Amino acid sequence: MAGFTDYQRQALINAQSGAMVLRYTFIAQDFAAGSNWVEVIRGPTGLRGKVVDVSLYECTEVFAAGDADARIDIGIEGGDLDAYGRTENIGALAATDAISLILTTVPGVIGIIPVQTNASPQIQITGVDGTTPTTGIATVVVSIAWFI
Repeated sequence: MAGFTDYQRQALINAQSGAMVLRYTFIAQDFAAGSNWVEVIRGPTGLRGKVVDVSLYECTEVFAAGDADARIDIGIEGGDLDAYGRTENIGALAATDAISLILTTVPGVIGIIPVQTNASPQIQITGVDGTTPTTGIATVVVSIAWFI
């Protein structure tokens, strides 16, 4: 599959496996120091999932080079906040930049979102501002492949 981006390659694999990929968009999320942002979603009932991509688009405020530890965690609301995935650190981005972040391996985490029911805990997406004075505003898109 030479010539394809990681996202396109994953989309082809998902299409062959019968997975349905939903993209959850969170507009103008602010990674300002001391203010982690949080969004919650619920997956389709009866399906389990896997985070396949996390991207930043429409940067309207620069992410400075010193903001190397800002990241995005995907996990359980009120529980393990990176149970389903954690991105690499964001690093420097100029205004108007877009980037697809690499999902890192969290020790001991399989990353499969369990079968969703109306009673399932919600899935929490957290923008972690890191430990340095972080700036940066961008639209965040989390793509999850849902399957039986």
